[in-house]
Amino acid sequence: KTQSHRPRSRPSALEMRTGARSTGPPATHEPNLSLEADWKVELKVAKAVVEAKGRFLIPEFSSEDDPQVTVINDSNFPEYTSEGFRELARHLQKEVEVQVWPELQRLLQVDFVEAL
Repeated sequence: KTQSHRPRSRPSALEMRTGARSTGPPATHEPNLSLEADWKVELKVAKAVVEAKGRFLIPEFSSEDDPQVTVINDSNFPEYTSEGFRELARHLQKEVEVQVWPELQRLLQVDFVEAL
């Protein structure tokens, strides 16, 4: 059996990066860049360590617009955790939102974009 082979067109830059090939017409828009950044804060209190964790989700990053962010805080504490430690962890999570997010936003909009 003889099969005819059509020459393949040269893959696009996106196809080269992802390995995906499109069989349809070329895309009319640029792909979106989504980012996730996990964070963790540990605070020593006497002999104990209070830990707060979370994640910043940026579903669509653009160098031209302020990125919309979703902050997810890990609120799963062991059942034996005291209410004081829970409250302290929630306070740490809030401080991360207030102090770290503006710095991460600056890093993305200035340093990251300049590096591109």
